[in-house]
Amino acid sequence: MHKIIYSLIFIVMMVTIAGCQEQQGAAKTNTKDKISQNKNLTQTDKDKLKKMITNQVAAYAKEQKLAVTNRYVSNGRYSESDFYATTTDGEIQVIDNNKPGAKHFKLHNVTGLTVYTSETGNIGLDDSAKQLSNIEGYKSVANMNRPIKKYLFADNGKVYEYNFKGGSDATLSSGFAYKDSNDKDPNLKPNVIFKETENDTIRKKWSNVFRKYE
Repeated sequence: MHKIIYSLIFIVMMVTIAGCQEQQGAAKTNTKDKISQNKNLTQTDKDKLKKMITNQVAAYAKEQKLAVTNRYVSNGRYSESDFYATTTDGEIQVIDNNKPGAKHFKLHNVTGLTVYTSETGNIGLDDSAKQLSNIEGYKSVANMNRPIKKYLFADNGKVYEYNFKGGSDATLSSGFAYKDSNDKDPNLKPNVIFKETENDTIRKKWSNVFRKYE
């Protein structure tokens, strides 16, 4: 009799545990799906978001005695293909030339910013960086012995970052590569991986700004 009771108790416990695991799995899936649902932003939306996040990060950089510019990428005139980066969540389209086009990318960058230590002591939004070319890189405005950080503000609400350490020869095209019209890399893949930023201040700023379009 006792064996039967123990067996029934064991069966009930196993069913309960299985049900809990299923609910937890569903919750994780729903959360993941929610994160990966990108927004369909118009160019007007992107322009507004770019202006808001640039102003906020520039103010934050000023507090940190750092300089910031939205000159974070350039593909020059070497190719008419899309320009992209690699993140821990997949490839992110950075420049859309419709070769292969937005639908071929899981993520799409809304805007980007580069944060660095100014060579001349400028802090906040650095007007001297407006005319930077890919050839000279950041050498004319940044202390190249200090880190140069690029931030990508994606359409999934996340911020991805790569830290080009002091002494590296970072340029506007650093971290990116071309994707040709048949969705293959014509040359080399990006040589760095952008990771979700651990800078809570910048992450929260983008989250708050991005939420306005939910």
